Amino acid sequence: VRNAQSILNASTMSSQDLDKLVANFGVTRKTATTSNGTIIFYSATQPLADIDIPVGTTVATSPSNNNQQIVFVTSQTVRFLVAFESSYYNPQTGYWEIPVNIQSQNGGSNNNVGAFTINQVLTNLPFQVINRIATTGAVDQESNIDLATRTINSFQGNNKGTKTGYLGTALIQPNVLD
Repeated sequence: VRNAQSILNASTMSSQDLDKLVANFGVTRKTATTSNGTIIFYSATQPLADIDIPVGTTVATSPSNNNQQIVFVTSQTVRFLVAFESSYYNPQTGYWEIPVNIQSQNGGSNNNVGAFTINQVLTNLPFQVINRIATTGAVDQESNIDLATRTINSFQGNNKGTKTGYLGTALIQPNVLD
């Protein structure tokens, strides 16, 4: 009972203390997640040799006075094949283009970036880069209040077969978003 009452004071507890407390109930804090998206590597000049874009290639947003640079890595290896160069040419832009999936290096909602903001290649490649669509999926680490609420809801998971019981059971799972 004393532990349950302590959970109600989550806003005044350190994150570490609350994590230890809720672990007694089999609950763990939801961690920050990374964002995902697709970028376009492009070149105004026709590549004359095959070019590999390996997994882990780094790209980023431009840092500014208001925003820090957000770094992304490619999550797949892609090869630009000269034999198929015509399939990479986009007549609307006048560039040779190849799409590649990316993931932010860090977690947290600030890693969801808008379209046309990823514009730096940090790995040595003969391409420029742009993201035509915003990256998505990143969320912040669960707050103390949200963790405490989810833990309290898990107590109601003992009401098996009821709406409250199903909700409580679902919400204690770390991969369930509420």
